[in-house]
Order: sequence, then C-alpha cells, then structure tokens
Amino acid sequence: SWIERANRQALLSDILDLSELFHPDTFLNALRQETARSIGCSMDSLVFLSSWRSPVAQAKIQVKVGGLQLEGCRFDGVHLSENQHDSPSVSAVPACHMAWAPQLPSDFSLNSSRPQSEPQENIDFRHHPWKWTIQIFLESSTADSTDSEESIWLPLYTSSERVKLVTHVSLPCGANPNQWIQAGAALFLKQQ
Repeated sequence: SWIERANRQALLSDILDLSELFHPDTFLNALRQETARSIGCSMDSLVFLSSWRSPVAQAKIQVKVGGLQLEGCRFDGVHLSENQHDSPSVSAVPACHMAWAPQLPSDFSLNSSRPQSEPQENIDFRHHPWKWTIQIFLESSTADSTDSEESIWLPLYTSSERVKLVTHVSLPCGANPNQWIQAGAALFLKQQ
C-alpha cells in the first residue's frame, strides 16, 4: 500500500498506480515542486518528460507509473498499432517513467558531440496550453539513418468517461500521428 511504501521511504521506487489517488494531477504537481526544490530552480522552468523504454536520464526525481489503460489502439511499449476486429476496445499498456526536468535551451543538441555508433537522443519540443513539454526518446541509429520516430501526445484521463484530464503523455506512433487522433486514442488511469 501507499502508506507502507511511504513509511519505508520507497514510494517513488516502486511502480505507482495513480488511479489509487483522489487527485493524481496534484501528485504530479507535487513531484514538480519537489523536483524544483531538489535542484534549486523555479517550477516554471521545468518541463514534463515521459519515457516508455527506460528511466528518464536527465531527471533527478521520477516515478514509474503502471496500470494505465489505452483506448482506440494498442501499444506494446515500442509503437502504437491498430486494434484488430477481435481486440478489446481498452487494453493495458506497459509502465511509463514520468518526471520533471529543467528545460533545455532551444539551441541545445544532444547529437553534436556523440559518435554516430551510439544511440541518439532526439528532442521534440511541443507547445502545450499550460507548459512547454519535451519528450526525449531513444532511436536505434546507424551512421546512415536520417529518419526519426514520430510521437503523439495523448491525453491521460482519470477514467474512460474522459471528464477529468490529468496530463498528456507522449507515445511513439510511427509515420501518421493523425491516424490516432481520428481513432480517438486516449489513456486512462482506470476503466469505468
């Protein structure tokens, strides 16, 4: 339970199910406040990060969120895919790492001093109505690879009724992000 994990100071080290909270958006904002306090910066200078493949390397404090549900398509932790005729309309997705980190300068390039044989990290700046968001994802790359994986920011709601929005989470989607918007894809903390 949350109380046991908090008592042994292991709350953020285990997979968290945000559906167990009355106000999951408040929890994510508290994570933002604690991150700002721990690195000595303003909350406004932090951006929300999500990673499906590995922990967020540049985040001092992060959580691994499990129990998320996806409607409108399927996600295997690598990319979105269409539902089949016999697929359930709502499916579970792998755990996701979520964190807040300082915003990188607009002229920052992670690829400028790295050998081409290493995995490259790509930065995707997106404007969100209430904050700048950044999503860093790893791309397995070779020296001649020039294409990058596109991603889409899907809403994360408290329930399948889609009434209360918690945040937006980035998922790798392949070449056509509009396909998933038309499919009505969205994430939920729990199914009602």
